[in-house]
Amino acid sequence: MFFSPTGTQIPDSMSFKQAAGTCLASFTAFVGLFHETGANIPLPSYLPSDDYDPKNPPDMEKFGSCITVLGGSSSVGQFAIQFARIAGFTKVISTSSPQHHVYLKSLGATHLFDRNASPEELALAATPVDMKPDVEYCPIVFDAVGTTATAICGAAILSGLSPSNSGLLVSPSVVYDPALPTDVEFRGIYALAMALPETSVPYFKALEKWLETGEVQPNRVRVLGNLDNVEQALKMSEKGVSGVKLVMTL
Repeated sequence: MFFSPTGTQIPDSMSFKQAAGTCLASFTAFVGLFHETGANIPLPSYLPSDDYDPKNPPDMEKFGSCITVLGGSSSVGQFAIQFARIAGFTKVISTSSPQHHVYLKSLGATHLFDRNASPEELALAATPVDMKPDVEYCPIVFDAVGTTATAICGAAILSGLSPSNSGLLVSPSVVYDPALPTDVEFRGIYALAMALPETSVPYFKALEKWLETGEVQPNRVRVLGNLDNVEQALKMSEKGVSGVKLVMTL
């Protein structure tokens, strides 16, 4: 059961298996970027209206027109990359295993690094060029993995940026364990559609159009069969799954 206004009609080009891995992961990415509890990036000008104009994005100057997505090949990371592109970021940096780089570039990533890249290397890539002195710079790292290791990496990236101002570390993990540097603010994502109707209702309306036009691509899926394979799926998930969404049939 679900709150009916948050339902999305599946386009003919999309399978139910692809749809199974879309709503939660995509809404988590959307809240992390656009909701006030996340990065609070300005919504694209056409939301919540029906006027879809990807050529008229809001001003991203205060963010350096750049965002870093750690774990871009994860389910949430793939949607974060696409929404960053839609939002108007001209530089979308992401980390993943090299075998996913071509696919992530097709989604909108502009600069791709190995998932073991150092924070210093990523900070150098994320440093804005020709920032205006009167702009209050607010860099963003979206940690789509949500582990302690990636959170530490994200904080180090933000602390290593120049100019060094207060940065935002956004993550699906609600709790951040390590001590944060004073120049980094952590925001955990709580993406429950029913609790955020002012965001979820227009979002799922837009998602339907995005999926239909191909502006947003669903996660690639790996079907593991029926519920007899639950144990196999759990073991794969524990080891870590990258680049695909595990789906089971009933």
